[in-house]
Amino acid sequence: MQIKPKTDDSLVLRTDFSDDNAWSKICGLITTPQTSFNFVAQVEFYSDSTFSQATAQQIVAGLPTNRTHWFLLVVDNITR
Repeated sequence: MQIKPKTDDSLVLRTDFSDDNAWSKICGLITTPQTSFNFVAQVEFYSDSTFSQATAQQIVAGLPTNRTHWFLLVVDNITR
């Protein structure tokens, strides 16, 4: 498993593929401007079924080594 991002933005990695509506809702919540600061998250949504139910160790092993200063959000079956 290898994560191959298309941008330098931070990643939101989908690991649960049981509910497409929940995934869409989460994506919408993440990209909604925050009213108090009008902050908009600059992220890349990464939805690849290869990562279905991936463990933390598998995710870390799949991260590219040439990226700097970013974070990763993991959307799993508990995220709702």
